[in-house]
Amino acid sequence: MGRKLLAAAFYSPAEFGLDALGIAGGTWGPFSNVDAHVTRLDDHTCAMVRFSQHEFFGLRGDDESASGLARDPALPFAYFFRDTAVKAGCEVAFLATRLHQADSDWLEGQYWTVQARDADSLVAEAFGLLYLDNGMVLDWDVPRLNERNILPGGPGLTIFAGAGWSRWF
Repeated sequence: MGRKLLAAAFYSPAEFGLDALGIAGGTWGPFSNVDAHVTRLDDHTCAMVRFSQHEFFGLRGDDESASGLARDPALPFAYFFRDTAVKAGCEVAFLATRLHQADSDWLEGQYWTVQARDADSLVAEAFGLLYLDNGMVLDWDVPRLNERNILPGGPGLTIFAGAGWSRWF
């Protein structure tokens, strides 16, 4: 049985390379043996980073009593993800934490939401973590996000898929 992979996608109107994401020697943040590539699309540079689902679960630990955002053992990775998106000049970045979302064809099919600047559709996908830059949220009528955790600070808005222990899914 093959390794189950999750993915992160970064979309910037400017060109950037994998070095802007902090990928070096096949590692990205806490993940080893990542598969990453950069593609120039119609209006954006897109970087896809694929990493082990098992390693991601390892960040989370198994203490479900740590349901508060501040106590989430994977919180440093959430900040790393947002900081990486900002450094690369991304308008949109998302972390696909459900296996169907990490499918290459499915990921490619999401580009229209980035091109259309459709924040509502991006939020509706319930990505494990979604980063929208200041321009994406400037005139956006933000829906009620009571059922979701939001990463404190900015720039932009970084939204989890849910709240509590299951915030990443």
